Amino acid sequence: MMHRTTFALLFGTLSLLAASEPTEPELPLQQLRETTLLATRSERELMKTPGSITSINYDTFAREGVNNAGDVARYQTGISIPFEFSGGDSLVPYRGSGFTNYRMRGVEGNRVLLMIDGIRQPAQIDGAGGNGRDYFDPGIFERVEILRGSGSSLYGSDAMGGVVSFETRSLEEELEASERPWLLNNRLAYQSANNEFSHVLNAGLREGPWYVTLSNALRSGEETENDKGEIAANPLDSWSNHLLGKISYHMDEAQQLTFTAEHFNREQDTDLDSLKSNGDGVSSLQTVLAETIADDNRTRYSIEYQDSNAHALWDQLSVKLYYQYSETNTETNTQTRFANILSRDRTDDIQFAQSALGLATQFTKEYQSFGMEHSFIYGIESSTENAQNTFTRTDRALGGSDPVERPAFDEADLRRYDLFFQNLTTKDRWLFQAGLRLGYYEILPANSDDFLNQTNAPEASSDYSKFSISPSASIQYELNDATVLWARYAKGIRNPSAEDYVGFFNHSATGAYFSQIPNPNLEEETSDSFDLGIKYASESLELELTTYYTLYDGFISLETIGQEAGPPVTEIQQARNIGEVEIYGIDLRADYQLGAISDAFSGYSTGLNLSWADGHNKTTDDNVNTVDPFEAVLHFGYDSIDSETPWGLRLYGTYRAEKKDTTRDYAYYVPPASFVLDLTGYWSLSENISLNFGLRNLTDERYWIWSSSSSTDHESLTSEYSVQPGLNGFLSLNIKL
Repeated sequence: MMHRTTFALLFGTLSLLAASEPTEPELPLQQLRETTLLATRSERELMKTPGSITSINYDTFAREGVNNAGDVARYQTGISIPFEFSGGDSLVPYRGSGFTNYRMRGVEGNRVLLMIDGIRQPAQIDGAGGNGRDYFDPGIFERVEILRGSGSSLYGSDAMGGVVSFETRSLEEELEASERPWLLNNRLAYQSANNEFSHVLNAGLREGPWYVTLSNALRSGEETENDKGEIAANPLDSWSNHLLGKISYHMDEAQQLTFTAEHFNREQDTDLDSLKSNGDGVSSLQTVLAETIADDNRTRYSIEYQDSNAHALWDQLSVKLYYQYSETNTETNTQTRFANILSRDRTDDIQFAQSALGLATQFTKEYQSFGMEHSFIYGIESSTENAQNTFTRTDRALGGSDPVERPAFDEADLRRYDLFFQNLTTKDRWLFQAGLRLGYYEILPANSDDFLNQTNAPEASSDYSKFSISPSASIQYELNDATVLWARYAKGIRNPSAEDYVGFFNHSATGAYFSQIPNPNLEEETSDSFDLGIKYASESLELELTTYYTLYDGFISLETIGQEAGPPVTEIQQARNIGEVEIYGIDLRADYQLGAISDAFSGYSTGLNLSWADGHNKTTDDNVNTVDPFEAVLHFGYDSIDSETPWGLRLYGTYRAEKKDTTRDYAYYVPPASFVLDLTGYWSLSENISLNFGLRNLTDERYWIWSSSSSTDHESLTSEYSVQPGLNGFLSLNIKL
């Protein structure tokens, strides 16, 4: 009731403010001038687009010290990304530390679509150690756009919870504006939380109609500190390299051909000291070796043709052909002793590999009819993906045996064939949007011998196919030049992944006997999402308020469906469509230039972001653990005015409430509420040299983030693994040549 009252007051205040605002045009803030492509697949002003969208550019990345996937959403309330510290899973240490995938509006994993240059990224795998989705370094990105809520009508399956879209760096516009035919930008940085040194290089060359951009992000660091916990960080060496190259040929002012190649590689070598026990080896179990070596790779090649010559069927055309391959390789070595006998001497070699070959086309046609302006967008997208994994276990202790193959899911081909339409219509102060996507999705299991010959393996699986329709509609009205009201409906779709459909994992360790089996009757998930919002942008103030309600049907969840008689008794688990889940909440953003009050405050600004959400499983009459608790970020900043060497500071205060509505059977640690202060700054020493710096957790608080602490898999996991770093900082030197 309190949150409903707060929403009503906020909405009423904004409406009164909008109604009293004069209709004369005012100079907009920088964010008002920013544009977005994500919400409508066409370029529109961010603050005059029906949807809840966040845009973060390259300069903001530098000023906020964005060094990893988690930093991207550090000050964006309602968006988080679970992080697993090394050794966080004390029973199955298959992986090193890392991020999984973005969580927003109470859903995560493959319900949130992740794209780089419009190409969907590999699916997240949860079983057998699994893999995250952070096959990238944010240093090579120009900007990121985040759409909260369903984007399935424009982007297809997996976008039912939201879309995170990265755009890689390009220096074409800077080269066109430069008197020189070449540019070279360097950023040298250090981050103390994981003792990381990094170098980001961006180089550009222009020769007639040819443009070349080369970006490289290189990092070397250690385990992210959890020094506020009672367990020391595990020794970890981490190295990553992300290389991006673009060659663009401008045939004329309207036609362009761009070839892009990128390769990302990350290596992590972790000595899992926290898993080692101190037994005497005579009367108790002693773990003497626990280590993980991980290697993540992703390679992409794409070629895109763009044409803005007017034709009968289009004014703008984009055709993109791409190939992408990603893989995660881990080697885990463990040794234990009992009564001075080597009771375990084991090596697990695990690989997850995913490849995709795709074609995407988009046409845009502008026309007028009946006094209205229309922008008709349509296109075809198709791709063929292959998902496979190997899991080879070698036990050498107690007589040992030959290596055993135990893949966690059957190799499968996934095929997507989508056709989409969207029409944007404007009439005076009104905007109407209607979209429709027709999709056909297939899973074609290989029914390979390695998979079917496992102990207790399931029978061969049939093919999966599904035709889906994803409509969307929105309406927007400009009360005046500064204020818009908007409403949006979108149908979300998520088809099962290969792991959902043909996943199998037989776990037979002491105290944890379970078997996960495929489900040949699994269906797609769907969602109905409703958004209502207001946006206000004047010379000194920007406000966005959005309230939303989403009903998920056929929610896919791993459920215990029975037991096999022992000894030992083994639980049988299976991915099931469990019924309906509803999630609703409020997002608010406000930014205010204090100079509007008095010239004495020129250069000063303040702002507030907050998000509140609640979720309910209507099938089980229970709560939803993936819904993050209330979060608010307050910031206060100063940017120098009329200075030859611009500088600025910004203080962030982040409040995270305690999660009060966990599920009834939640047995793990629930973090308390926390308030954390961060300070960031920049200083332009000259036109070509600048510094970015920051101190995080200024008061050295001991705190947790719910999305990370709630991603544990075993009850024996102590909360000390997921304590966030204490006082830490970053410093970067930027040089332009």
